[in-house]
Amino acid sequence: MSTNIDPFVWPAEFFCTIIDDDLILPNHYNIKFFIEPVTDNVESVGLGFRRLRYLVQNCLQNCVFINLNNSLAELLNQTSSNIVHLPTDPYDLAVGSVLYHKFITVSEKYFNIYQFSIDSALGDRIQYTIRDPLDVNLELDGDYWWNKDNANTGPGTAITWESLDLSEAPKFEPKIIKGGLSANQ
Repeated sequence: MSTNIDPFVWPAEFFCTIIDDDLILPNHYNIKFFIEPVTDNVESVGLGFRRLRYLVQNCLQNCVFINLNNSLAELLNQTSSNIVHLPTDPYDLAVGSVLYHKFITVSEKYFNIYQFSIDSALGDRIQYTIRDPLDVNLELDGDYWWNKDNANTGPGTAITWESLDLSEAPKFEPKIIKGGLSANQ
């Protein structure tokens, strides 16, 4: 029996609100991950997948996308909604590039997301396929949430994988303890 894990595709979706200048609009996104495992360890691949699923289902579902330089961003940070700061206005290709970068950051130890696609209701369901998040020509360097291996998508205290029970399982490391039967018995 082969222990290789074949590449797979995971389609997902989420509803959100986008803020473009002072315009507030509801939106629906379809995203698709094209994944190739980098390990034959099923548990490790499963952990990477659970992290992606957490980000989509808990961080992106019902979030608010806003340019981090928008004058409303600071006001929205005071709400209990999940505010997702972007380096530009929330148009589909930029949203896809930033999300793809984050997804790579949190899963690169487990698998390679070699392609990512995104489309939205407001974008007339035009599907953008991204093979490298840097191809979109956004400045993604710096101390931002999309460069960190945690569950954050904006300002605030970092949500660690450990606090979500999504950290790597400790490896079995037996300890040898001196003692026991003596050589004379």
